Amino acid sequence: MRRLAVEERNDWRWWVTPRPLAAKPIHRWYVFPHSFASELVYALIEEWGLTSDDHILDPFVGAGTTLLAAKERGIAATGYDLSPLAVLVTAVKISNYDVERLRDLWSQLRHRIGQTSSNRPLNTYPELVQRALPGKLLGAFDEIQRAIERLEATRDERSFFSLALLSTIRQHSRAAANGGWLRWIERQGSPEQVLADFTDATELMLGDLNGSRLLGGARWSVRRADARALPDAGPAYSAVITSPPYPNRHDYTRVFGVELMFGFLDWEQTRQLRYQSFHSHPEARPLRPETSGYVRPRRLAETVSQIREGPGSPRDDDD
Repeated sequence: MRRLAVEERNDWRWWVTPRPLAAKPIHRWYVFPHSFASELVYALIEEWGLTSDDHILDPFVGAGTTLLAAKERGIAATGYDLSPLAVLVTAVKISNYDVERLRDLWSQLRHRIGQTSSNRPLNTYPELVQRALPGKLLGAFDEIQRAIERLEATRDERSFFSLALLSTIRQHSRAAANGGWLRWIERQGSPEQVLADFTDATELMLGDLNGSRLLGGARWSVRRADARALPDAGPAYSAVITSPPYPNRHDYTRVFGVELMFGFLDWEQTRQLRYQSFHSHPEARPLRPETSGYVRPRRLAETVSQIREGPGSPRDDDD
């Protein structure tokens, strides 16, 4: 029996950070804290010799780094996540677009937004969103989102503009991420600045697409699902590249609470998502799937054992 090698790769430590993503086209549209850089995915693809015949799984897709990096290398990839925000972010990054059509829709959208001026939101939002975006600010975000929803466009096209809008919330929110929580800050803002920032975000995204050479097709997909009970037991995956939750006390339902409650969930749904998350923070109370009869795969058990033994443990033993 050949034991799997456990190696230290200190030269890869620079890629276990989201900082490089902030300057990379498409990746930079929305970045999650604690993400790894796309270079780590490229390195693993090369290390493992993955080709266009392979299929990568990311069961904790986050901001979609693995799926987008796989698409950049022409390797099929599937992702899942419990968070609807993560699913939207990833879906927008890996979708196939007609850039000229998007620009036409963008022209229509700007015209519609310029024709109205709402001082208050017409939709109802949870208290957190109202406090984070007080007064006319929430009215401006609400007006833009409603204009996006009225576009005669596909779901992917509307999602493109919705992501641009969501990406500007942090520039205006009075609830600022502070580690794994939120803190309240004083901040100046105006509806005019909301529109200006939304315009900048959309133009950046359109510009990134103009220089993109990504493959089209349906070999990259993302769905909302629990990694403890993935819905696709059939397909065979060649590799798993992911960043699973770990005990860092960072609760993404709080860090992204304003975005989640503005675009996806009400307060109770957000709380339930928090409880269902893995034990990466104190409030997680997941309903675990039935595991009776589970037997840990032999190779997994061997690898976990080697990791626990640490450096210096036997690497290659043949029976």
